[in-house]
Amino acid sequence: MPVSAAASYHIIVILRYYDVFPPYRASTWTTPKEPTPPKAATFLAASLAPLLKTAQVCPAAAGGRRAGPAPRDSCAIVGRAAGPAKVGGDQRGTFSGKGGTATLHDVHTHCYSPAYLALLEEAARGVRIDRGAAGHPRLVWHGVPTVTLHPATYDPWARLHDPRQRGVARHVVSTTVPNVYPFAPHLQGRAARLVNDDLARWRDAEPQQLRGLASIPVDSDDALAEVDRALDALALSGFVMGTHLGSSELDDPRFAPIFRRLNERAARVLLHPMLPAAGPGHLRDHDLVSLVGFVADTTEVVARLWFGGFFAQYPRIRFILPQAGGSALWLLGRWRFGWPASAGPARPLPPNLFFDTLVFSPEAVAFAAQAVGADHLLFGSDYPHLGNAEAVWRDVTDANLGHDATEAIGWRNAAALFAD
Repeated sequence: MPVSAAASYHIIVILRYYDVFPPYRASTWTTPKEPTPPKAATFLAASLAPLLKTAQVCPAAAGGRRAGPAPRDSCAIVGRAAGPAKVGGDQRGTFSGKGGTATLHDVHTHCYSPAYLALLEEAARGVRIDRGAAGHPRLVWHGVPTVTLHPATYDPWARLHDPRQRGVARHVVSTTVPNVYPFAPHLQGRAARLVNDDLARWRDAEPQQLRGLASIPVDSDDALAEVDRALDALALSGFVMGTHLGSSELDDPRFAPIFRRLNERAARVLLHPMLPAAGPGHLRDHDLVSLVGFVADTTEVVARLWFGGFFAQYPRIRFILPQAGGSALWLLGRWRFGWPASAGPARPLPPNLFFDTLVFSPEAVAFAAQAVGADHLLFGSDYPHLGNAEAVWRDVTDANLGHDATEAIGWRNAAALFAD
């Protein structure tokens, strides 16, 4: 069964993590410039089928097409619903709900650059890749299983074929944990360039549907140059940063030059949760990292940066907070009542904060809209990890916020935020 060069490339990635192929360096882990020979492609597809049964196969793709995303009108996903995903242009898919049909802008989605994964396995500190109980490769950080590496986690086009994402017209893609922070300073710049270059390539392949948030090598001398390169040379749409950076907090004075530059550029910054800085060992069981740890980490950073005046110090940065800010919106009353004397006079929640809708209940969506206004909520699904667009959109429509507010959350707010 012949496959496209791009599909063969992703198959190689999968087989690498199943130890079918020996390790090889990130510098050799690039998309093939020419299609894989039919015999090799047949071997790869046959080898993959009993392992995952999720390879993208394109019967018509053996004849010399250059590498890139497989044509959506000729491919199916083995193990998923077959057929093209109706997204982009006049064929954008929709979900129906109480708020009507949707053309969603999803600001919280992730995909790892395969080159980054190779470098991560080779050179990152405290990170390894092994196989979990179900046999799937997984990323283990500081001894805690953090991310399962199924194909959608490193195949940016998988989301365009996933029926659960068909209502999404625009996917804003970023690199999730551990980002580039486990690398030594002299390697952080290289890791960020690998990530950001791939984001730009993916965006260029699907310019109507994909946007990218760049990573910043915060401990590298290249940090400011990479900020400017990501915006100017690569034309990426903003940045993703951890809620803490290694063992340091975001308001550490050594990061001030980075945030000043981001403020000068009026950048969009998604503050993505990391493993708790106090140590993740107590979250080892029951998927507590995802279900509790990330939420607690986001909550902590909102409180710290609000109390310390950090958000107000950088008013031109548009901060996006996943999971509706963790528990922050539910704690606003407590925080206002117990405002710490060390924080100076109480101040309102800054207007440059935006919150996504990854809360898993319509009641929570309604509460968030009441707390900060529907104009500060953005649709976000965390695809392909904990959530997906279909489920999250159902929560938004079932919140019964009215047609205008529902549309604003689904796409109008994000379209305005990412307009320039």
